[in-house]
Amino acid sequence: MWNTGRLVDAIATAGLASFLMLSTAEASPTHVSMKVPPKGSGNIHCISVSNCIAPAPSFGKARIIRWNGRTWKREKVPQPEGLTEINAAACSSPDHCLATGGDGLWVNQFIDEWSEGTWTRSSAPRILAQGNDIACPSQNNCWIVGERVLSSLGRGTFAQHWNGERW
Repeated sequence: MWNTGRLVDAIATAGLASFLMLSTAEASPTHVSMKVPPKGSGNIHCISVSNCIAPAPSFGKARIIRWNGRTWKREKVPQPEGLTEINAAACSSPDHCLATGGDGLWVNQFIDEWSEGTWTRSSAPRILAQGNDIACPSQNNCWIVGERVLSSLGRGTFAQHWNGERW
């Protein structure tokens, strides 16, 4: 069953994002109407009322969906070998987005980058981790947080920062 609280939060976030993007001279409250994303979609990140992305539900495949103001559409992303899943995605602009996830065995975290209209695998260092959330206030300032494998018996939190040149 779809969690209506998450939908309300997503719609409010989309409306807030569009409101914050307006200059104060143009600022006025707006109502955002959005079709419900597929059941099981991850956190929705919007940079405008017609540009949102979210991890898409899938079993063992990396998937991203994008809202264009009318409908959700699946985008082609690189598929690592084995069972994988994208856990989070965020955009700093319509032309730059990052998505993070990992495989089901906690062997490799991966980061995909949206640039020039396509998703490609980032050259981020491979670590024993699972990226769980991402924020990109600007193209040269992105943060990923998640869980890292410390040993066969334990995990710990980790954070990675992109400064525009390296992680």
